[in-house]
Amino acid sequence: ALTVKRLPDGNAYLYDGRVRRLWAKNVLSVRLLGVSDNTVCAQFERRQRVGATHIARQLRCLDLTDSAWSFAEDLPEIGLYVPRRSAAMAGRTLAFINPEVSGLRLMVWNIDPAGTEVQR
Repeated sequence: ALTVKRLPDGNAYLYDGRVRRLWAKNVLSVRLLGVSDNTVCAQFERRQRVGATHIARQLRCLDLTDSAWSFAEDLPEIGLYVPRRSAAMAGRTLAFINPEVSGLRLMVWNIDPAGTEVQR
């Protein structure tokens, strides 16, 4: 079983059975989206200071066989409101929604099993 925890040090750790791996540093939150084959994906939020405080969001996938990043995508800034769930994973497909003035923006990525190619 895989679990992701944000510890008091501000870092997110992925627990794979008995193995603990540092997944991301200085995160405000992390949410596990899913696992497909040997790839695990999550959404991260970090504080970024550019003038005022902003929240940077990112989707990241890790290949558990070699601990290499197979996918990383910066997400748009928080829109008009924050949906309860804005990201989801089904099989090798990641989806993200972002409310904008013009309507709801849907972004979809198909992740190549080898981690070498991402289709939008």
